[in-house]
Amino acid sequence: MKSLTTNENNFGIIRHDLLPKAVYEAYKVVANTLEDFEPDGYVELARDIEVLCFRRGVDGVTAVWTSGENIKRQIPVRSLSVRSVMPLAEDETIDAQNGWATIDLTVVPRFLISE
Repeated sequence: MKSLTTNENNFGIIRHDLLPKAVYEAYKVVANTLEDFEPDGYVELARDIEVLCFRRGVDGVTAVWTSGENIKRQIPVRSLSVRSVMPLAEDETIDAQNGWATIDLTVVPRFLISE
């Protein structure tokens, strides 16, 4: 067995003892949320805010995060409310006004599911 201090232990989603790393849960959220969805575009809001849109028929999901500081920002949505799904956090419902929802953005992607 290799030493646990080697750099190889920094890779992957499962630890050497076969227990999942935190990134495993994040990957599971992404895989379950975007199952059967296809990319549907990119919205350019600001230099450090990433907004990717996905579509499955009439259903839509928006993935949004910041590559900079945490910030509260209005994000365009296609419904009156969205369910916010974020790895390692409880889902929440966010109401929209005039096609915009105010979202707390971090470096962790948040998935906005039209309701």
